[in-house]
Amino acid sequence: MLKFDKGIYSVCMQVKTLDKFTIIYLTIPMIIFLIGWLNPVVATSALIALIIILRNIFKGLLKRDFEINKYQIFCISFIALLWCILAGIGGFYYQSPDWHWRNAIFRDLINFSHPVIYDNGAALVYYLGFFLPGAVVGKLALFLHSSPELAFKIGNFFNLIYSTIGIVLVFLQILLLTNAKKKQFFTIIFLFIFFSGLDVLFGSGNNYKALHIEWHFNYFQFSSNTTLLFWVYNQTIAPWLITSLFLRRPFNISNYGFLGSIGLFFAPLPFAGLSIYLASMTIVRFVRQAIKKHLKSFFSDLFNIKNILSILFLFPIFYLFYSSNIAASEDVIYIFAVPIAIMIFLLFEVGIYVFVIWRKNFKNTIFYATTFTFMFVPFFLIGNNADFCMRASIPALFTLFILIIKYLFDNKRLLFGKCILIIALILGMVTPSLEFLRGFLLNNVFIVESRIKDDIITFNNKININCQRIYSTTNYSFIPTTGNYKNYGAVDLDKKIFFKYLAKKPRK
Repeated sequence: MLKFDKGIYSVCMQVKTLDKFTIIYLTIPMIIFLIGWLNPVVATSALIALIIILRNIFKGLLKRDFEINKYQIFCISFIALLWCILAGIGGFYYQSPDWHWRNAIFRDLINFSHPVIYDNGAALVYYLGFFLPGAVVGKLALFLHSSPELAFKIGNFFNLIYSTIGIVLVFLQILLLTNAKKKQFFTIIFLFIFFSGLDVLFGSGNNYKALHIEWHFNYFQFSSNTTLLFWVYNQTIAPWLITSLFLRRPFNISNYGFLGSIGLFFAPLPFAGLSIYLASMTIVRFVRQAIKKHLKSFFSDLFNIKNILSILFLFPIFYLFYSSNIAASEDVIYIFAVPIAIMIFLLFEVGIYVFVIWRKNFKNTIFYATTFTFMFVPFFLIGNNADFCMRASIPALFTLFILIIKYLFDNKRLLFGKCILIIALILGMVTPSLEFLRGFLLNNVFIVESRIKDDIITFNNKININCQRIYSTTNYSFIPTTGNYKNYGAVDLDKKIFFKYLAKKPRK
């Protein structure tokens, strides 16, 4: 509910309304997936379960007012739109090399029927959730006899709008989580956009020379918020929102099933990071309730209808879908046994922040779950890449930022710690600044790369298990010259549980 005061142009927004918008925003892609990928019986069952879950979640939302004026809403929306445009979303500005894959996925979601099955029998299996609203709009344009290229552009434009709405919701959730005063709004948003570890002191450019300095020892990276949006926005915006919903009521275990399911749907690796929080809070609440001899309340919340339906009808669908992916079934998880390198990496990326805010948070379970996540994720490699470290850390980095802001704006005398944090934050701003600079230089000054990354076009007939990745060394794009696209699909569909029993049968 929104109330307007004509005299001062203020808007009184109920937190309950914001949370509803956030949950609906996250649920729309899930509904598209359930209808588009599942056979009618499974889809109907899952949709009914989802409706019951949402109804119960909405009933339990807390009522509280959040005041913000129309000028601030307009400015926040403009900042969100500009940030998304500079990230390459919508195709109006420079796109990082990973967009070759993102654009190919988006085109296939528009041009192929759902589920996407290619001519060679392989299926598109990837983190599709965030692309789906824009792809549906593009598919509608295609249905109305637009050309494939125009449909792609229309879908891309809607993708920009959808992403911008998501960032606006992220900003508002951050302001709520930090209990920000009106005069602090834009400072906090600025700090969020430029929040990063101290890569400038020890990071290196594993690629893109000095314009991407977040690699440590060629294996470790905690990506800045701007880096995440510029490279993997489809794995970033939704996890930010899901983490914010969790942090608002961290011990509300009755919603864990839904948060976990929707987290897995949007991005499995950030979901792994979120799972550390969910498990930690569950254990802590169990211990507390056991001490107070209130275990009946604990089990009542744990085994409520929302969790049961989520675990029975939602979580298995998304798990079976992703587990059919070639890379997911083949890649081995390695333990990186170089603790000294990890310690140095952690010191420069998050160590100073954690050390400064520790005294204020020494009784805060969220703080310890965050610290554990940072210490845990660098030790694991999936295949030969550091994706787990880079993406499973997203919820923890978001949480660390919230804790830092609460420390900075604490009214108590913490002057020395605040000075250290301010210096660290300023040094950290170099990393996202270089992300902005790269797009300006490569696309506007040196013109060494095209604005739109569109070298792949489609994954049709390219997904198999025998291809080998060979990177081009003649340009900045790092595009495989022979195609190793197994990260994006599944083969032998008749042997995969998801495609054999749950999915729609492909059209002949």
